[in-house]
Amino acid sequence: MVPEASCFLELSEDASADEVSEAIGALVRASLSGNDVRSDLASNERILDQVESRLEQCLAKLAGFQSSQSTSPLLEDASPGMLASEESAGAACLKLLRNLCAGRPELQARCWRRGLVERLAVQARADVAAPGGERGPAWCEAVPSFMANVIAGNQKLRSETLEAIFPHGLAAVLTLCWRRPDHAFLLAQNLFADGGASEVVTTRDGHCVLYMLLSLLASVGEMAASETVVAKATEWATIFFSSLWSAGYFTQAFLGVRELTPAQLHAFLCSVAAVPGWGALQVGRVSGEAAQEASLAASACFGQLLSRFCGHREALGLLWHTVHGLLGGPSASCEEGGVNVECGSPAAECLGSKLLADTSFVDLAVNEMLAEVMALARKWKLELVFNPVPADACAALGLEASELDWKLLVAEAKVSECNENDKEQDERCENNGCFREMLLAAIELAAIPRKPGASFPARLVGLYLSVNITLIDALHRLRFGTAALAATGVPLPPGQTKPTVADPATAVKASLACELVNQLRLMGNVLYDQPQASDFLRLSGGLSVLMSHCYADPELPLLREAGVFALRNATKHNLEAQSAVSELLAQRRTVTSRKDEGENAGYVGDMSALPSIDETA
Repeated sequence: MVPEASCFLELSEDASADEVSEAIGALVRASLSGNDVRSDLASNERILDQVESRLEQCLAKLAGFQSSQSTSPLLEDASPGMLASEESAGAACLKLLRNLCAGRPELQARCWRRGLVERLAVQARADVAAPGGERGPAWCEAVPSFMANVIAGNQKLRSETLEAIFPHGLAAVLTLCWRRPDHAFLLAQNLFADGGASEVVTTRDGHCVLYMLLSLLASVGEMAASETVVAKATEWATIFFSSLWSAGYFTQAFLGVRELTPAQLHAFLCSVAAVPGWGALQVGRVSGEAAQEASLAASACFGQLLSRFCGHREALGLLWHTVHGLLGGPSASCEEGGVNVECGSPAAECLGSKLLADTSFVDLAVNEMLAEVMALARKWKLELVFNPVPADACAALGLEASELDWKLLVAEAKVSECNENDKEQDERCENNGCFREMLLAAIELAAIPRKPGASFPARLVGLYLSVNITLIDALHRLRFGTAALAATGVPLPPGQTKPTVADPATAVKASLACELVNQLRLMGNVLYDQPQASDFLRLSGGLSVLMSHCYADPELPLLREAGVFALRNATKHNLEAQSAVSELLAQRRTVTSRKDEGENAGYVGDMSALPSIDETA
């Protein structure tokens, strides 16, 4: 027996909470010295009995009772100092049991039978809006990590714990994890592993829990924690979301979070904090001025929790961010000239293939990108010209014309410029982080290596090479004006009889907001080794749009590289596309020659503002 164990066993029954905390803290440190010490402690019944007894006493006092007996009277003199000491002693007990539970099913079952998991969940619920304020760091670290170790690798206990604490108890425990988000994702992964994740993606309460996890993910980049904590949080978040998306839950999760309203989320948190009859330190125990002060303190505690939640648009962006991160990641891709030339690991390829094979995911990606493009066009007053896609272009992708009738799809999705959802579209544009993350996810998905004969989903190809190309073209017209463009042989948009002049300042802002360079990167990845995509682009008239972006722009770094890469992929091994580009270049040279001869001197607009295509690139 280690010396620390003897010191603990020698404590008297009336030892103070500080003495208990110190003695058990020594055991916690000893348990970290090796597996032999942990085995010795885990097999010592006297130590386990006393640790569990001490923990139950701490829990009783934190709940406002004098002892752990069921008939115990209320704790009348609960000073902040006394409660802090009990909290510290309880945290030490939990940390020791956490360390001893790892890999020991019999001890895991013992902790479960003592009801520790359920009692901790109820206490966490009572603490959500407690007048005493937030618990200390040691307690907030000990509770979720203890729960995670109790159920780790134990399918039976995992199922029982999920049934006992989901959703409100789990949500309350997650509120303890703002300092250590890694504990939240560790607990979630252990709890939802092996098929248990359906609860978090198929129910409204589950969507609220997922929203909390996304808020914790958002806090990782903002927290002033050590690099080790940040790395652990990122690692466990990666494992958790990878398991969810690999099981095919992305679409359900996204739609569920998207449909959540602030009122529903607030009601859920109020339900988390409502624990009727539990705890003697509730506001209802006091009256008069003391009751008012306690109520204000409880409201402040609840308000602090609400302030930590991320915004709705940010949560949706984080969902796409997880896809982008899992497929690309900082170590799984490299960039050359701003263009992805290599995509990640076999695991990333497997996940990407699963997502692209899921028709519900493809439909979601189409609808969300279409909605985002329309919202951006509305924000920046861009005129999107949705010309009917030619039948031969549709045939190149094996699609019907109705599947690429974007005017019809826009109307069905209610994302047109003048619909009743203008407020929602304004919110989309105020924070384009969601669009950026979705675009980056699309870039990674389009870069996933495909098996011989396999192709990128036709609907996504059609969407990107028509809708996104249309947005890119609208940005180009804003930058250089339709007057100068018309002089090069480009027809004016339908219904526009008077050419417009350039608005470079606004165009640069719009191009940055619309992620012009990343959209061109997406075009390049979609066209890479995809002859049917190249044929679609040529037949639908999109080649000229790509050609118009093969120039250097100091306001938009890497524009030229992304444009040249996209055009190169559109013409590689495609003689018809190469011939079409040659004809377009010849037309451009003719127009340039006429401009030099003064034929367009009286035309409205500044012809000199047009960029020169770098034909040597």
